[in-house]
Amino acid sequence: MILTAFYKTIITAEVILPYKRNPSWTHIYDLQDQESLFFFPANPDASLFYDLYAKGSPIDTFFAFDFSEDTVTAANYEGDFARLLGYKRFAEALLASEPKSYKEASSACKNKTRIWREFHYKWPFDIYPNLSRCADKLVYLDKKENIKDIIPFLNDNLDGTVFMEGTDDNLFLTWYSIQIYSTPRRNFVLDRVKFLMVSGIYKWWEKWFSRIRPKKLFPYYANWTRPKVGTLEKLDFTSRVVTTLKIWGICCGLCAVVGMVEISYEQVVHLLLAGMGLFSPKLVQGHGESLKCENGQSRVIVDTHGPSMLSYDSWTPCAFQIEKNPAVCQIRLDFMSFKTSSANTFGYCEEDRLVIFNSATVRDGFTTCGDLTGQHIYLTFCEDCSNTDFAFIPSPTSPIGSFLLRVTPIACSSPEIVPSHCLQHFNDTRGVVRSFDYPTQQQNSHQYTVCVGLKGDGGNNILWTPCSPEDGFPDSSPFNIVTIPRQTCDTDWVAINGDQRRCDKFPMGVGSIWKPFLINVNFNQEEIWPLPLGGGYASDASSCTAMAEPSGGLFICDWFSEPSPGTGGSCQCDLNPTYIVPGVDPMFLTFDADRDTIDLNYRLSVIFPYRSFRILLTPIHCSSSESVPNHCLQSFNGTRGIVRSFDYPIRRQTGQEYTVCVEPEGGGKQIVWRPCGPRDGFQSNSPFSITSVPSQTCECDKVWVGVNGDAPRCDKFPEYVRSIWKPFLLNVNFNEEEIPPPEFPEENPGDDNDEGASCVAIGENSGGRLICEWYSDPNAVGGSGTCMCAPTNPWMFAPSQDVGNIGFCLKYDVQI
Repeated sequence: MILTAFYKTIITAEVILPYKRNPSWTHIYDLQDQESLFFFPANPDASLFYDLYAKGSPIDTFFAFDFSEDTVTAANYEGDFARLLGYKRFAEALLASEPKSYKEASSACKNKTRIWREFHYKWPFDIYPNLSRCADKLVYLDKKENIKDIIPFLNDNLDGTVFMEGTDDNLFLTWYSIQIYSTPRRNFVLDRVKFLMVSGIYKWWEKWFSRIRPKKLFPYYANWTRPKVGTLEKLDFTSRVVTTLKIWGICCGLCAVVGMVEISYEQVVHLLLAGMGLFSPKLVQGHGESLKCENGQSRVIVDTHGPSMLSYDSWTPCAFQIEKNPAVCQIRLDFMSFKTSSANTFGYCEEDRLVIFNSATVRDGFTTCGDLTGQHIYLTFCEDCSNTDFAFIPSPTSPIGSFLLRVTPIACSSPEIVPSHCLQHFNDTRGVVRSFDYPTQQQNSHQYTVCVGLKGDGGNNILWTPCSPEDGFPDSSPFNIVTIPRQTCDTDWVAINGDQRRCDKFPMGVGSIWKPFLINVNFNQEEIWPLPLGGGYASDASSCTAMAEPSGGLFICDWFSEPSPGTGGSCQCDLNPTYIVPGVDPMFLTFDADRDTIDLNYRLSVIFPYRSFRILLTPIHCSSSESVPNHCLQSFNGTRGIVRSFDYPIRRQTGQEYTVCVEPEGGGKQIVWRPCGPRDGFQSNSPFSITSVPSQTCECDKVWVGVNGDAPRCDKFPEYVRSIWKPFLLNVNFNEEEIPPPEFPEENPGDDNDEGASCVAIGENSGGRLICEWYSDPNAVGGSGTCMCAPTNPWMFAPSQDVGNIGFCLKYDVQI
């Protein structure tokens, strides 16, 4: 009996007794204490309020509502009744945001934040989206008889949102009655009224008139007459029976998991990783296995169930094979202790080398060597690869035969994952970036990207500066990556996103606002750039020495005579040893990212009353696959597309700094940018016209368009620009000055003896940008005077005049 009663009470109580919802407040001023936001219906008969609401303009006066006078009366209450004092406090808060209409109430409540907003009956589809946000505290106030008609309309939804009528019926309570005067005899009017009320005829009339002449509320303008969602569709199945079944199912699942763990621990871990993706390196940190490659061992298999410590103690080649896990997309490789023979003078790792294969981050065969202690790299698994390998190949004569590495797998759903194109990634506001084996020897055939991705808001800008002796390398040059300076950076260079390539020297500071914060490193296959030798053949010592002169001292040529008389000799040329010094060509930079707060301000203004537009606003969830990086103003996900500047081909706009991203689904290996052609829909327009006066220097510092990995372009765009640097993006920088200020010619008119002809010539030589006039001095002798030039010609710079800056139109093609 006890068990039956207990089961009946606990399990079936909710089935027998329906769930009852009770409000958490008693009076309206309780909602004010909870900092709720109140909505009121505007007067439907006033066209002014309808026009303001239709245009999206806020209604500034509280007298737009029918019960505004009752609110003023409540605010002027001077009694001591507790509930009426609460109504007074609520009324003062409503009127506080409009001091003009509230002159007699307490001045202490004036100029507070407005706690009310407006609705309009003729816009019925605005009320449900605004009131259904259960996370916010929202209240709608209207007449009691109107509330009874509006609640069924709001509750007709599939979201499970339930709207309830309030319990405070005494707020602004008003009685309406018909006065019937007494008569000496029986009152016929009073008898008939009583008969109508008692018989139910009046009630029937009310229902009839409400059907044929409904109140013009939200349901009326929404053409809603009865519920469209059935009762069964709105049933709440979150009952105790369902909850109990869920608990029972969870218990059964836990029992099954424990049983599987007892059977095979490794298999359970693999199922959790591959099937459910429940992985976090931090959960298993410290429990990784230690693997060692010893003599006679050519390959070591490394799983990705947790971190692993990899050590090498041998003088034979050995490869570490990182097995791919369905739940793991990336690994981080930390060089805890790694110091091998450095590359030779030509940048080749001849004696010892570490080679990487089967990674989407770098090309197969990426090789490095030297002192890498303290460095780290990220390797992303290929989509069609089952593993990622890195092999260490030592030289038989190498004196070094050991190192220690740490491999940390990163789950696909982990917040620690980095973009697949980042070989190195830093997430601090300050840090040091070094090339591999700095400061001993620069290595060749390196093409990789270093990323700086800050947590939180990401920072506003980043500053790159060469390292100083305080950073730990006092005797090394912080930037020396080319042996002989060149006019163009096309062999060895370093490029910061938003800046030009740097090869010869690095400024004291390079700031960039372009996101993502990254630096592209390109070291070509030939570390020492071979300068040409002299042409022809050497026949004696003098001609042999002349062969080395065109090399600029890089080569030294000597003549070696044959021992037999009359047999001539040979001319041998070698590199000048003064240029071959270990430690040449290092690269060492520091970065400092500014993490100021980021504010987004927007303003919608109507300038042209006869213009119109339609904008499709699509919200994107934070976890959606459609989400794009926050630095991308525009994003394209196709392998081909067209990118145009705003308002092309009418007018290029000023004061714009933004980034266009290309993120195709297949990823792609490289991207090719070309100017648009006539087939792209712009037959008679230039595809690239962004500056009025071409820049005379290679540094486009005012108006430019830059492809990631390429120099900024301002004057003209080549036939095509190919880039392998990821992410694929296009930085656009239009400065705030559309037309550059005119320049005065170098000629000085001096004394003008020919009625100001030379002064007028200055304006003519300026191409119409100046208006110059000669003003003679009446008190001077000899025609002296002053030449005055206006800085701009008003006819030249009329608003209707077009100077040709129409923007750009580029098309891209991603090669998968």
